[in-house]
Amino acid sequence: MNERVLMMVFTAVLGAMGLAYCEGDRGAGARAVAAVAEPTAAAADVAPGLVWKGEPTVFAPRELPRDRILAGVIRNASGGPVELRVDRVDVTGRDGRSLGANVRFVGSFGHGLYGPGGPPAPLEASAYDQERLGERLTLAADAERPITVAWRVPEGRSPAARLEVSGHALPLP
Repeated sequence: MNERVLMMVFTAVLGAMGLAYCEGDRGAGARAVAAVAEPTAAAADVAPGLVWKGEPTVFAPRELPRDRILAGVIRNASGGPVELRVDRVDVTGRDGRSLGANVRFVGSFGHGLYGPGGPPAPLEASAYDQERLGERLTLAADAERPITVAWRVPEGRSPAARLEVSGHALPLP
């Protein structure tokens, strides 16, 4: 039941981000999702690569107090394209231990429209569908993209401190 509620909240956040993202050009959508600003001071402490554009929003659903959902916008400050994949994302606690994560590199919910057999496992659909559903993304230099991440902090574990995305580290608020 808890995972079902988390997925409902995750889907609602993606839907809300999609409405904001689709209000106009990419810049207008990004402004609606996260404050427009240069990369945060905390991001400056991390080697150039991916940085936050503005401050990401993190919240805990009332029914799931140990769960966290982050919505933000990442920018590629590496100087070249970066390959992002859902299977190369992790949230680590202050103790350096993995908390696991679910992620999508999209600003809205995308339905797979698959038949009764259901969708293929993550990263097994066509390259087009992987990008459309936010499972994979090639982020060009200086490009921005909304990101939504969900994780759970088990009882007795330290809170999340860092988001690792395809070899790039981002500090968490």
